Formats: sequence, C-alpha cells, structure tokens
Amino acid sequence: MAESVTVQAPVSSRIESIDMVRGIAIMLMVVGHSYDYLSYEAAAVMGKASPLPLAMLNVNVTTVFVFFNRWFTHSGAPIFLFLAGVGAYLWAHKGGVQRSLGGFLIPRGLLLIALQLVRTVMQLFTSEYPASLDVLWSIGMSMILLSFFSKLPRNMLLLMSVAILAGHGLPALYGFPGEGHVIWRIFMTADTFGFVGGTSIFNRFPVIPWFGMMLLGYATGHLFLLPLKKRMSVFLFLGLSLIFVWLVLRGANVYGYQPLWQEYPETWKTVASFVNISKYPPSVYFSLVALGTIFIFFFLIDYFSLRCQFLISIGSTSLFIYIVHLPLCKIIAVGLSKILNKMYWPIAKNVYFSLPMSYFIALIALICIYPISRYYLNIKIKYKRFKIFSYL
Repeated sequence: MAESVTVQAPVSSRIESIDMVRGIAIMLMVVGHSYDYLSYEAAAVMGKASPLPLAMLNVNVTTVFVFFNRWFTHSGAPIFLFLAGVGAYLWAHKGGVQRSLGGFLIPRGLLLIALQLVRTVMQLFTSEYPASLDVLWSIGMSMILLSFFSKLPRNMLLLMSVAILAGHGLPALYGFPGEGHVIWRIFMTADTFGFVGGTSIFNRFPVIPWFGMMLLGYATGHLFLLPLKKRMSVFLFLGLSLIFVWLVLRGANVYGYQPLWQEYPETWKTVASFVNISKYPPSVYFSLVALGTIFIFFFLIDYFSLRCQFLISIGSTSLFIYIVHLPLCKIIAVGLSKILNKMYWPIAKNVYFSLPMSYFIALIALICIYPISRYYLNIKIKYKRFKIFSYL
C-alpha cells in the first residue's frame, strides 16, 4: 500500500458497493438483535453469565444455536467503523483536492455521542438489561480522533492502525500497571461501571481499539479508487491473506488475549472454542476475521457485478436504520404477543419467542425497513439544506 499506488479518478458520487456492504451489516444486525433480545433461548443463556453479550459466546453456558447465531451476526460494528474511515477518505479527496476533515467529522462525531448518551439514559430507566455504551459512542469518538490524525502520511496511519489492532491487548496481557485507572478502562477495555441506584453501564466499545478499525479504513480508502480489475485482485488477496493469518495464529494458540481454544467431547464446542474470538474489545483474531470478510464481500460484489437496491437503500441510511431497528422489532413483538394472547408490558419487561419466531420478527422488520429507508432518503434529498439530515 505504498504512496505511489495509481488512483483512478476523483470520487464524484457514492460507491454503491460500499452501501451494499453496509446493507449486509444492517441485515446481520437486525437478525442478530432480534434473536438476542426476543428469543427465550438467548434469554436463558444470558441469565447464566455476565456481561450479557459475552454470555452468548461462553462455550460453558451457551447452546449451539445461540453461539453460532451470535457469531455470524455480530460483525456489524467492524463494518460500520471500517467503512466510516473509508467514507471519510473518499469525502476528503472528492473532486481531486484534499479537504480538511474537521468540519466534516467533528459535528457528526458529537451528534453520535449525544445520540448514544440519550440511548444509554433510556436504557437505565426502560430496559431490564444493564445499560451500555455501544457502537455509536465508539464511532463518534473515533471520528473526532480521525479528524486530528488524518493529515499524517498514509503509511504512518497504516502502521498506527495495524499497531492498535494487533497490539492494544498487550498491556492487559503483560500486566500494565495503569490498567485499573478509569481513563484506561473507558478508552481501552470493555468494562462495567457502577452507576446511581445500583444500576450499571457496560462500556462495550472502548474507543481506542475501534479507532484502529476506522483509521485502517481511512488509510486504505485509496484502494477503492483503483481500476476495477486491480481493485478486485487487491481485495481478494487481502481477504484471503487475513483469513489465512487468523487460521495460522489461532491454530497455533500462540497469540491473543482471550482464552486459548481447547477440545471438548462435543464437536460443536471444540469448533466454537476455536472461533470464539473476542469482540469486546476486538482481539487481533476478531479484527483479522472481520477485515478479511469485508474485503471478500467487496471482491464478490465487484466480481459478480452485484447490485441490490434493497441493500443499497438501507446501507445508505445505515445510521437512521440503526436508531429505528430495535424499536421497530419491539413494536412487531408487541403485535405478535397480542395476536398470540401473551401478557406483555412493553416498557419494563420483554417477551420471548422461539428461534423461528425471532427470525420471523427480523424478516418483518427488514421488509418494513426498506420503505422506511426509501422515505427517509427522499426527506434527505428534499431538505438537504438542513445539515442534520446529512449527518443521519
């Protein structure tokens, strides 16, 4: 990824394959969250261990369906972070002239942080699960950080991003003396903080590890401007290489700061132990698999010339859809509970369904999300003079 790589032409419009990959992330997120929060099987697992998201991947307490459903659907965050970095690069170099990112990223970052704080406060009072600092917090803070680092040379940014993604877990592994400090716990580790009235907040997305993902997206953004054939070969090479490195490192049990994999009497548990790669915070294994998958997605989309208006639409409004998808799933759950004559209190408690029903809820939500995204796109176009719509 040297500085001398030839770039095709200045970006003049959105790259549809980027929106398609975002759309894939939205689909995975809706399916995953519907199952995580609305299936009684997942609820039973989450009642056995804490923090809640980690319980579903805890081989000792989870089930095969809960584990692999969670594993296959929890890749939305790295896609959003990585492509936010790519998008920032493309915006900064739009028209062939490099533009400053401060005015572009900082307002968006502050808005995302504000939205996260509102959501977290609502969780404290309306959810039966502990409140959390989720991906909006991490994306917002990462955008603000990127606005300050973006003027550094590309190769330096690439080295920084790789160092963060591969090495942010080393201090914990070797006993860094300052790891108990509150600043370290907020920005470097996934940790739970006590709050008023006996409540707690789980910092699921510590800023620095996820900033490395966005920084890598920015540092590799120029690859999306390469000629098509060159771009496909580069993406295929990167995707396969990253997956291969993960398999070698994980198979050797030589690096990483989550538990080493081990054999179990049940075959599925052995497989689950091998692929159980920490997302909170993202281990080097998780980053390798996520990034490898992202590059392979782009290769396949370009190779087969895939264009899906459904994915493009929901991907181009990903933040808005992220905000509305959980309330939409709960509204659908309320409707189903009424039809099925289940007692339900929609504010403080939850209602649980079987595995097929949770997937059915996700399907209905996705069907509803498409016209919602189209309607919102029309609003953005009609009222584009209002900057708030460009942020969402």
